[in-house]
Amino acid sequence: MAEPIAASEPPVAPKGTRSFRRIALYAILALLVLWLASWVVYPFTHSITRDAFIDSHLINLASQVQGEIVEVLVQEQSRIERGQVLARIDPHVYRRRRDVRAARLRAAEEAHRQSEAELAVLAGEVPRRIEIAGLAREAAADEERSAEHTVDAERANVTMAHEDSERFTALARAGSSTTRRMQEATRGLRTAEAALGAAEQKLAAARKGRLEAERRLELAKLGDLEIQAAKRGVAEREGQVEEARQSLDLAELELAYTEVVAPFAGVVAKRWRHLGDYAHVGEPLFSIYDPALLYVTVNVPETLLEGVAPGNEAQLDVVAWNEPFRGRVLWIGSATDANFSLIPRDVSAGEFTYVVQRVPVRIWIERDDRWSLLRPGLSVVASIEHGSGDPEWAAETLRQEASLESLRSEAAVEDLERKLGVRGRAAVAPLPTAVEGGTAPGAIAPAAAPTP
Repeated sequence: MAEPIAASEPPVAPKGTRSFRRIALYAILALLVLWLASWVVYPFTHSITRDAFIDSHLINLASQVQGEIVEVLVQEQSRIERGQVLARIDPHVYRRRRDVRAARLRAAEEAHRQSEAELAVLAGEVPRRIEIAGLAREAAADEERSAEHTVDAERANVTMAHEDSERFTALARAGSSTTRRMQEATRGLRTAEAALGAAEQKLAAARKGRLEAERRLELAKLGDLEIQAAKRGVAEREGQVEEARQSLDLAELELAYTEVVAPFAGVVAKRWRHLGDYAHVGEPLFSIYDPALLYVTVNVPETLLEGVAPGNEAQLDVVAWNEPFRGRVLWIGSATDANFSLIPRDVSAGEFTYVVQRVPVRIWIERDDRWSLLRPGLSVVASIEHGSGDPEWAAETLRQEASLESLRSEAAVEDLERKLGVRGRAAVAPLPTAVEGGTAPGAIAPAAAPTP
């Protein structure tokens, strides 16, 4: 009879192995609890919203003159540099207008030179005429005075001759003198009277000559009025020259505006007009943006606004990419988006439905190797940490923004001045108007992306 085979007992694990497994299980359970706790606590320490997107200074570049587009030099998605010509508008009309105004300027300058020459002639001639007329008046006055003296002398002669005639006549009648002597005295009286008459006629002529000389002097002095009128004419011609010059500057400016140039380096996001289209003033031709100036616009619900402050850290989960970006709050809008809605709220009927309002918040993006992958308009899930923030960092970044915008504007104007060759003229205007299309409304600070 065979003996029964004893059943084999399972091996018993060492005591140390059982302790390790237990510790590992407890660690996994602890990590799981921490992970679940973080999911529970995280929303209370962060403001999370999906109403966010990558934004930029997307501008609509418009022409400042109208006409047919005869050349388009860039395509959509083209990289452009500051001052690069993007399109040309038919310049023939503006070139002819420039030539006409240049001819008007030359005519105005020639008329100005002619008026200056006439003024110079008058300025030299009138004083000489006055001097000559003054000398003539003095000579006439001297002649009048000489005639007056002659008349006085002849009157004295007449008086003496009259006395002699009376005396010799009385003596002749008394027989004390001869008749011949009486006749000689009478003849002397008549001669003196004739000389007095001639002297008086000469005095009258001298007086008339003096009056005529005085009138000529007064007429010569009227030359000063001619000089004043000539000076006013010169000033008027100067105004006409300046007006013609300003008109020519404006024509040159309009001719320069037939070349639509990029105000800054960037990317052509959209081309609104094509070769052969007619461009109107103010209508956009291109939409461009600077890829180095990107940021995130977050519309934070008012229920999540508490704890959000400028300078707070933020996690930016771009939907198109797995790895999140980092950023910081730059500013918080001073008004909700509803204040800028095209259709404002109407509560005149007495009805009211509560709608959570959203406040625009701008997030500065921390640059890394994936910066070139970002595109304006991409959706973002923003998680903003709560805290007191860093207002000094935000203020400094905003100052850098303002400096960057100012330098870019000045550089654009300098490019235009260099192109026209009219540095210092008041006719120079800024480059084509750039209308921002991606700026959040109601911002506290200038709406520009900070420097990376």
